[in-house]
Formats: sequence, C-alpha cells, structure tokens
Amino acid sequence: MIIALESDEFIKMRKKRNPIHSQEQRAEILASINTVDLVVKLPFLKSDEEYFQLVRLIKPSVIAITQGDKQTENKNRQAGLVGARLAIVTNLIKGFSTKKIIKALG
Repeated sequence: MIIALESDEFIKMRKKRNPIHSQEQRAEILASINTVDLVVKLPFLKSDEEYFQLVRLIKPSVIAITQGDKQTENKNRQAGLVGARLAIVTNLIKGFSTKKIIKALG
C-alpha cells in the first residue's frame, strides 16, 4: 500500500489551521503500520493536474477513498486514467475530527 501524504502547507490552506502533527511525524506514524509499503510525502500540489501526474507515475491498481470524500469525482477520473478502480475502504467516522480534538485540548 502506498499512501500519498498531504503537505503541512496544504492542511494550513485547506483546513484553515495548523496540523497537530507535522508531515514528517504523520509519515513516521503511517510508515509504522505493517500494511503500509511506502509513504510519499507530497509537496504542496496546486492543481488537479498535479495529482493526475502523481497517479500516472504510480499507476495504482486501486485508489482507496473514504465514503463521502469530496474529491470522489476527481479520484474516479484519476483511476480511469490508469485503469485502476476506486474503492471505498471506510466510512467517515462521525464525531471524530481534529477540530474536536483541538477543542477538547483547549
């Protein structure tokens, strides 16, 4: 399994907050999971085309997403580019979010 890990800059821009863990820390946590083969620390990607380039390079057979992923349409298109299939591997866990963790700690 290859995990593409967003940059801290991406999180700051998209989520309007600093990440709790740095990209380096998140990569280390994910890499410790036995089923993870590789963690790719993404630079700040600015466009869907940059993500498409990554998918073309990796050529995955499956692109895993969470149920309700806001990028499902884009990821489905990416999967089609390389003959991969899109697979929903988990439901969104309601009530579990970084915002709630930050609030509880504050």
